[in-house]
Amino acid sequence: MGWVVAAAAMLLAIAMGWSDVVRFRLRRIWALSDTCFTEAIRRRVLLVTPLAIIGLIVVVQLQQPADQQDAIRQTTKFCLFASGLLVTVTALILACTNLPREIESRVIYTIVTKPTTRLEVVLGKVVGFARVSGLIILIMGLFTFVYLELRNWHMVRGVEARLRDEAPDSPEHMALAHWANVGFLDTKSLDFPQDLGFYSRVPGEDGKQWMAGAKSQYFLVQFDPSEDQRGLLAAAVEKNADVDLLVTLNLVRHKPSDEELKSIRELGITPEQPASQKPFALGPELPSTEPPSLANSEAPAQIKVRFLDSEHRPIVAFEEIDAGASGLTVKPSVDGRPGLVLKLSDNVVQRLVHAPAFYVEISAITPAVEFGAGEMPVVLFVPAGNQSAGAMIQPKFANGHPVAPRFLARSVRKGMLLMGDANGAGTVAVYRFRGAHLGHGAGGNAAFQLKPWFERNGDFQGADTGFSVVSLEILNRKNNRSSGALRLTPEMDRTSYIDVPANELAGGDFDVILRDLTPNQWLGIEPTSLALVTADRSFAFNLFKSLFVLWMLSVLVVVISVFCSTFLSWPIAIVLTLVILLGRWGVDQLGDALNPGVGRLVAGDFRVNDPGTSRVVSTSVEGLAKALKDLAAVLPDVSQFPVSEDIERGISVPAAKITGAMEVLVIYGLILVSMSYLILKRKEVAP
Repeated sequence: MGWVVAAAAMLLAIAMGWSDVVRFRLRRIWALSDTCFTEAIRRRVLLVTPLAIIGLIVVVQLQQPADQQDAIRQTTKFCLFASGLLVTVTALILACTNLPREIESRVIYTIVTKPTTRLEVVLGKVVGFARVSGLIILIMGLFTFVYLELRNWHMVRGVEARLRDEAPDSPEHMALAHWANVGFLDTKSLDFPQDLGFYSRVPGEDGKQWMAGAKSQYFLVQFDPSEDQRGLLAAAVEKNADVDLLVTLNLVRHKPSDEELKSIRELGITPEQPASQKPFALGPELPSTEPPSLANSEAPAQIKVRFLDSEHRPIVAFEEIDAGASGLTVKPSVDGRPGLVLKLSDNVVQRLVHAPAFYVEISAITPAVEFGAGEMPVVLFVPAGNQSAGAMIQPKFANGHPVAPRFLARSVRKGMLLMGDANGAGTVAVYRFRGAHLGHGAGGNAAFQLKPWFERNGDFQGADTGFSVVSLEILNRKNNRSSGALRLTPEMDRTSYIDVPANELAGGDFDVILRDLTPNQWLGIEPTSLALVTADRSFAFNLFKSLFVLWMLSVLVVVISVFCSTFLSWPIAIVLTLVILLGRWGVDQLGDALNPGVGRLVAGDFRVNDPGTSRVVSTSVEGLAKALKDLAAVLPDVSQFPVSEDIERGISVPAAKITGAMEVLVIYGLILVSMSYLILKRKEVAP
């Protein structure tokens, strides 16, 4: 739609100013830009750059980084932030004040009486102030590059001295060796996994995936019902007919450990007595009233169920499904397969009717039990006119197959939970790489980056070295060959660099299996916690790309400022420019506060008890929220100008981010330049 509006604005400008288009000359635009550029230099705008550099050096010296890598990253962020703030404010003030001041001082009379068109005036000012912004970016960019190179040289010398005294088995040794070899300004292209799953065991070729009870694991099944299927659900609600959720699982039990027995008691799960076991009698006619012993019986396999929307927010909580019980018991069905038939209330079904898409979440509860799921473990059954016929609502399909369930784990402070066990019997995280672009480092090795987070309880016992131990294994899905477990001692919330033989990744389709081998410890990992290094890049070129994105943002500020200054005085033009530039970002920050239903919340917060008044307040707030969201949708998205996000992490800025920023600039540039020309063409600025 943006391109359509931009094309329409250009066509309108050409149609209304065809005579000016015919007379269009690039040399006059460049001459006008020279005037703006020379005037800006004469006003000594470049004097702010040394002041910014001095302030930047002071701030960098006052920082308290965690290590040398963090120091370089913070310095890079500060340099780019200072450059962006300086160039944006300068462009805003210069572009907003130029045209109103020329009209007020009547300098514009001299310009428009020459053989120049209003279109050339607008473009000349945009090009001129873009040149000023480019000069400021160039100065700040050269300072940033030289300053960071000097800091990097000094820090590498310090790392080399530390490395000589560091023990080889220390977690810091791996990072220090990497920094000593490549420095702190290394820039890499990374390939991230397509998926991350958490399991009780590594998924096999049979397609089954397993999760363990009491390990904070669950899986999600995605539903995307059609209009007809939603109509079936709505009809079932109207007729008070039953809608069933059918869950089919495989169960594998093992003898519970003492800790698992304790968990079963704490959860209040009553064990089931095997059918072959006779009740124990206290006397000839007096059977025991005591519950079956956990040692001689099996705890029922229990799960919890809830529904989530497309944003993974609860539509239906656990309590609305099992009425606050400890869980729902999975029992063998008629065909002998363990399953569960859950009748949904009308209230639950009604919410599903209004959900365009939703997920069914199945959580494993019972310790010492593994729950296995095939490709379609959950379906909805909607009855037709009688008990013998009905319709199945199946999970979402893609490429002719149901979308596989996603196996996840509960969130911790950073990432999702991976439980530790010294014998490797804890939970398993599997990173899936498919069609990965393989890069080769020194000695024919490939490199990974791992950045985990640790959480420990009071019973934490480290390994023999006192460090946390993690196991990493590569399973090649092309030839089903395992690399064997590689033991690592990573540092918490710091990047570890891992070299593996490149032939282990042959074909590009492989899984990276991660285990925490430290008891009483939880590993927090995210989909981006592990990445494959595909290439080493130039830091200078990466810095250039970040500065280029920053320059495009400054040009967008210039375009908006020139547009506002064509019909407003300069103080109001500055305010309106800021509103246009930051309006969408501000609405995005409000987030859920503008979702439907906010009107009722506001009326409740203000304790409006009168129904009529409450309806007026609610409707007004809802209308305002909708108007804000609609307005934000047509404003430029400044989040498409990521300046420091990648470069401070040592990642090569991808071409997609540059083209995304360029797209926003071109679309809004065409629209606003065309509107500025049309406004200025009809504006009386000279006799």
